[in-house]
Formats: sequence, structure tokens, C-alpha cells
Amino acid sequence: MQVDLAFLADALPVCIAYVDAGQRYRFSNKSFEQWLGCSRQSLFGRHVAEVLGAPAYELMQKQIEAALAGETVRFEGIVPLQGLGERQLRVDLVPDHRGYGAVQGFFSVVTDMSEASRSEVDLSQRLRGMQALNRQLREVQGPLIEAERLGAASDLAISIAQAINNPLTALIGTLEMALEAPRRARLKPERILHLAHRIKNVVGEMLHSFRQDHFNLEATDPAELLSDVRDALASRAAAQAVTLRLKVQTALHHLLVDRKLLRRALVNIGENGLDEMRDGGTLTLEVGDVPGLELLEFRVSDTGPGIPHELRKRVLESFFTTKEDSRGLGLSIAHGVVRGHEGRIRIEDRPGGGTLVAVELPRLPAHTGVTEDR
Repeated sequence: MQVDLAFLADALPVCIAYVDAGQRYRFSNKSFEQWLGCSRQSLFGRHVAEVLGAPAYELMQKQIEAALAGETVRFEGIVPLQGLGERQLRVDLVPDHRGYGAVQGFFSVVTDMSEASRSEVDLSQRLRGMQALNRQLREVQGPLIEAERLGAASDLAISIAQAINNPLTALIGTLEMALEAPRRARLKPERILHLAHRIKNVVGEMLHSFRQDHFNLEATDPAELLSDVRDALASRAAAQAVTLRLKVQTALHHLLVDRKLLRRALVNIGENGLDEMRDGGTLTLEVGDVPGLELLEFRVSDTGPGIPHELRKRVLESFFTTKEDSRGLGLSIAHGVVRGHEGRIRIEDRPGGGTLVAVELPRLPAHTGVTEDR
């Protein structure tokens, strides 16, 4: 039976030894021998102090004496072992009560946690390092966020300034001519008033686009709206040798939208298409029902190089642009306007090359008809 117990002890992956009442080793399993680096024969009969070393014995002497007095003891701590150096150990001492009355010795079960402890220390050090780095990043992040905010505000200001620059220049020119003209020359207040209204409208549209908490909703004919968009794009399209095509489905129901804002959104989408066709092409403006749904869809397609798939979501972000002469606000404003009308924008490849931007908006049921090419 003793052989069977020894065989079982050798099979266990923990360090087990038996120490008699005289504190001498009488048994050790293979794990214990491998841990200390000595054979079972060399351990047999040797005193604990001799095997572990005087410093380790002094550290654990009270626990050993308590075990020999019949008390089950657990010790955890760093132990300076002879030949092994300092080790993080957990030692369980279980008294042997198999005799009649007196304790015959104790079983020692040793768990060396040094590697795990070192890993924990390493993880702890890394964690402290990451926490320190995080604090440094926060210290740097504050000024960066503020700089980004100021940069965004600066870009917005530049965009608005660019939008009002042309009518403002014309207004100043008109006033200068009036000042330089002879007194008998008649000042044309209607010209000045017209330019002033243009500036007011541009600024109003820009600010309204960034404050979409309310809309001036009105019944709007989608065909007339798209025709206005075409007219707004016509001059630039002609300058770039771009052909404008308008396709409108007949008998469309009116939309309940903020006409000015939606017009601005569609013009922005069209201008983005023109940006991709500096050397000519075709820009197609379409509007029609979405089959099976109570939706109306505007489609603006160009024959440019197209938008890479990985950039399609980002082009709707404020201030994102791949163009040197753009502030990246056109499509983001359009996106905000469409979302404010509970609609959505979809960007796809145009069959045959180029980009198709679709704007879906809710509508009331309407009669459908054929598509007119205008």
C-alpha cells in the first residue's frame, strides 16, 4: 500500500514531502525533488534547516513547530531558499495524527508562485506605465481638442466668408462707383438692396444648416425644386463643358419640406459632382417614387472618377475633404438637412462609371406616371 501511495504522490503536479517529529525528511515526491534539484535519497534523513537553509528555516520555524503541535498551518510569503534564492511560496503543513496521541510529523505541500508573482508584478508595472501614459495623453489631449475645435470654427468661418465673398464684393463695387460718380448720377438702391439680400440669404442658409432644430416647412413640388437646382448649377456646368440632364417622373405628389434648405442640399450634392468633372462630363438630376414605399428619391449622378468605397461614409462628415480647394462642408450640410427631414443619403457607383448620390425623403401617396427627360 505504501508503494501505491508513493506512486500516487509522484503523479501529482505539486511538491509534497513528509517531515517527522525530529524535523527530518522521510519522504518526498518527484515534483518536490525536481523543485529543489536533488534526489530523494539525498533528502532522506536530513533536517529541514539543512535542506532549506538557515534563513528559510528561521522564517518558517514557528509554523513548523505549530504543525508538530497538531495545528494545520498555511504560510504565504517570500522565502530565501538555499540554492534557489528568494521564492514566493504558499506552504501548507498538515499534522500527522495517525499515531496514538502524539503527532508523528507533518505533510508539507509547497506551491511555488514565483513565476505567477513575477507575471503579476510585470502586469502591474505595465498597468502603472499605461496609466501614466494615459495621464500624459489626457494632458496633451485637452489642448489638441481645443485646437481642433478652434480649427473647425476657423474652417466654418472661412467657408461662410467664401460663400458671401462674391455678392459682398459686388456690393462694395456698386457703392464705390456711386461715391466716385458725379452728383447728378443716379444711385440705384434696388441694385444695392438686391446684393444685400443675397448676402443675407447665403448667411441665413449656412447658419440654418448648422442649426437644424426647426424647419420652415411648406408644400413643395419636387419637379419644380429640381428644376431650380438645375438652374443654380447651369452656369458652372457650362463653364466646365458639363452637360446637365433633368429626368422627372410625372404626377409626383408634393413634399412637405423646407424648400430653401433642401434646394441648398441638392445644389451642394450637384456641385460635388461638378468638382469631379473639371474637364467635362454629364451631370444627371432625377426625381421619382421609390417602388413599394411611401418615399420620393432624388438622384444626382456624375460621370467622374467615382468615390472610393472606404471614403463613402467619411465624405458626409463635416470638414472631411480630399480636395485642396474645398472645406468639406457641402455634403455634410446636405446630410444634415436630409436627416432633419427624416430622410437618408445613399452613395453608390453609377452604372458605367462615376458616382450616384440618392436622397430618400418621406412623401404622401401619389399617382405615378412616365419619366420625362427635360
